[in-house]
Amino acid sequence: MLNRSIVYSDEVVKNPGYVDVTEMTFGYDVIARMSEEGAFSGNNQYFNPGDSLTRAQMAKILVQAFHLTGSSTKTFTDVSHDYWASDYISILTENKITLGYSNGTFEPNEPITRAEFSIMLARALDESFKVK
Repeated sequence: MLNRSIVYSDEVVKNPGYVDVTEMTFGYDVIARMSEEGAFSGNNQYFNPGDSLTRAQMAKILVQAFHLTGSSTKTFTDVSHDYWASDYISILTENKITLGYSNGTFEPNEPITRAEFSIMLARALDESFKVK
């Protein structure tokens, strides 16, 4: 969905160099292109294509894909200041792409649902979808 929303180029890109991604991996072209553009970065040379994407990972991807900036004063009870994705989550909040859950949490380590991702992507693409 993200690749279809942001078309960087139709050019063939180089192998991203992930240990667990080959040209035979489903979605290889998208993984390679999004990695080259900086939206995907993997983890210690692994992409983990079979794993679920967490809400924190998606925060990082959206910030990098859309080159978002900013910082919010809003905090979440389950995201400490030194959590690896706290800055990305703060940027999404500042850009009105997410508010988190009504109980004051963001649940960064939970898998993101297709619906949650769709809403965040719509808000990143179109101002009229942003939270008020």
